[in-house]
Amino acid sequence: MSTALAILCIVAGAGATLIMLVLLAATAPNSNDAQSSRLRRIGFAFVALGVSSAAGAIVLLTIGRAGWAGMTALLPVAASVVTVIVSLSRS
Repeated sequence: MSTALAILCIVAGAGATLIMLVLLAATAPNSNDAQSSRLRRIGFAFVALGVSSAAGAIVLLTIGRAGWAGMTALLPVAASVVTVIVSLSRS
């Protein structure tokens, strides 16, 4: 059961990464060059976080640490929530 939950967390982390990329792409047309560069860097950071957390979760699943794998896979979800909260508090 915990392995299935960890796999679901990996899917949730991938979904959060994709949703953040869509949100960043949606705000890009309304930005100047400096903001566009910042959005691109944030997008690359989210992709790197999503791929590394999914890979880390898979490695942890293979060694039998399903709980740690689930927590590792949810890092993009936490980063997405923090990013949205910070961006909404600035506007």
